[in-house]
Amino acid sequence: MADGGNITPSDDDLLLLKRIGLRDSAAMETFYKLHARSVYSFAFRRMNDAALADEVVNDTLLQAWVSSKTFTGQSSPKTWLLGIAK
Repeated sequence: MADGGNITPSDDDLLLLKRIGLRDSAAMETFYKLHARSVYSFAFRRMNDAALADEVVNDTLLQAWVSSKTFTGQSSPKTWLLGIAK
């Protein structure tokens, strides 16, 4: 990372996913902060269980970390995440 890996919340999700694909943990932290709430809300609405929704958030974002290189851009990163959560 030419800039030392510094990520700000204003960075584009696609850039974050590219950096996550390079195993940039700072990018993953920012991506998590930007999307965890949406994934939680999605999961909670489906299961009506806070503990399970928390588990879905962690499992979903772990899978995003593992699969970030396979993101093709055919959907938004948020739609991609919610597909993983589903």
